[in-house]
Amino acid sequence: MPLDESATLQPVRVDRPSSDSLPSTLHLEKLKAVTSPAPTAAKAEGTADFRTDPPAVQPVTRGTGDEPARPVPSPRRRVVRGLKVSVEYPVAEGPNYIGRWDSEVVEIDLSDQEPADRVWSSRRHALLNLSSGLMTIEDLHSLNGTFVNRRRLYPGQTRALAANDVILIGTVQLQVLY
Repeated sequence: MPLDESATLQPVRVDRPSSDSLPSTLHLEKLKAVTSPAPTAAKAEGTADFRTDPPAVQPVTRGTGDEPARPVPSPRRRVVRGLKVSVEYPVAEGPNYIGRWDSEVVEIDLSDQEPADRVWSSRRHALLNLSSGLMTIEDLHSLNGTFVNRRRLYPGQTRALAANDVILIGTVQLQVLY
């Protein structure tokens, strides 16, 4: 049986504005005229017209509101494996050396975290750098290496750190806290 040409489906063209085009200024002016509130008679003193006056916004606070604002916590390291578990080391803005304090100063001293007969961390083992909220770590050519989430960081290699990353230096594991 032959098909009737009038019965075939033809695409219908619908003119719609594209989603990435902006309405013209004329359309915006018409929209403002339609949605702007009608002028009202003079208001009685102390009353509010909810069509024209926005409601007063009160700051949302928890508790009584008398509490001072809490400072933003600074990034730090927590020992998850070592002789003194749960000890936290704060990280200052700029370079922070990790290792064992001896003749050179280190900001994160691991000498009390490893047993004296099994010292695996170097004197200047790694460099932790905090700059504008971004924390990176670099291995400083240590003998036993630096590991982040069980992956070795090669000497001179820099890696960005995220919250809950685990750094392994010698036998000490440090968790990144923000």
